[in-house]
Formats: sequence, C-alpha cells, structure tokens
Amino acid sequence: MFTSHAPNIAVSSVPVLRRTPAGFEVIVEARSRPNFVMVARVGGRVVLHNGVHKVLALRARGRSHTFAVAHDLQQPAQLGLGQSGLSMFSDPNYIQAARPPLVADFASPVAVPVLMRATVNVYRLIAQVEEIQAPALTLPATAS
Repeated sequence: MFTSHAPNIAVSSVPVLRRTPAGFEVIVEARSRPNFVMVARVGGRVVLHNGVHKVLALRARGRSHTFAVAHDLQQPAQLGLGQSGLSMFSDPNYIQAARPPLVADFASPVAVPVLMRATVNVYRLIAQVEEIQAPALTLPATAS
C-alpha cells in the first residue's frame, strides 16, 4: 500500500511478466510522476497540463514566463480533463471554446477561492492467485 498527499504516484494497472530461471516474476510498477510544468499541444491549442499551482505561484511573485515540458497529444481525451465529472474541466471549455480559461483568469479579482478538505491518495495493490481446472485442448495432428 502506498499513500501520498498528492496524486504524484503512477501505478501501472497492467503487470509486467518477466521470465526467470525458476519461472516468471509478476511485476507491478509504482513510481513517482514527474512534477514539472507541462503543456500539451492538442487541437491547435497549448494547454497547461500539469503545474497549475506552480504557475499561479510564479505569477503571484511577478513572473510572466517559465520553462515547461511540451508534448503533443492526438486527442483532447488524452488530457484526462473530464475524469472529475466537473463541467468546467470538460473538453469543450478547453479545446472548442472561442476563449478558453487562461492562467490570468485564476489570478483575477473575480476568481473565487475554493476550500477543499485535505485528502490522502491511497494506492492499494492486490495480487490474487486462484487455481482452476479447465478442459485440455487437443493439439492438431501434424502432417507428415
């Protein structure tokens, strides 16, 4: 079990099988996610994909530019914006809108602070082994 105060642990949901001299190893990877300012180029726009809080903190200190890792996405769905179910994070607001939300919007006088309850992300890994009896498949006869 892994815990973190931020969603900064990437756990692979598909295990890796590795052959060893004694059989196989089943490996599930859990590693830290990079915590860079990241922008994604998608649908003709550049979207701040990671590092919103860092960018807002830099802006509050008077910085207007920062370094970022840029990557290209094929589809807006790869941004993962609609996962929270909040309409403000839907694709139409970011990709299809005539004017998408800008970093400056979140630092303007009309921005409203939103208080959220502190949470901890828990990543639980479970391995289950079960033996079942299945009918054997007959091998086809080989041509001689």
